[in-house]
Amino acid sequence: MKLIDIIKNSKYEVLKGNLGMDISGIEHDSRKVTKGNMFIAINGFTVDGHNYIGEAIEKGANCIVVEKDVPIVECNITVIKVPSTTDALAQYAAKYYEEPSKKNKNNRCYRH
Repeated sequence: MKLIDIIKNSKYEVLKGNLGMDISGIEHDSRKVTKGNMFIAINGFTVDGHNYIGEAIEKGANCIVVEKDVPIVECNITVIKVPSTTDALAQYAAKYYEEPSKKNKNNRCYRH
């Protein structure tokens, strides 16, 4: 899926890179990143994903989503800044996976 299709209708700032690139998956755990993934750096209670951006890039991430100012000098990496990476993860994953909650067949109400 194209990056622009994942992030459209959300609040973001492009710090560097290309919005026309293909994204092969979305990860917030740098250990699970594979080539072509978007890595979303979540600022958690005990771990800050911003500290693992380098590892995500080494594993093949081509797009990094941040909420802090982080210097990324690697070529061919797109960097998107958002107000909240936690919110971005929810929005972008729903878009990437074609909003599976709307397709849940068990969500139907039945009359007896």
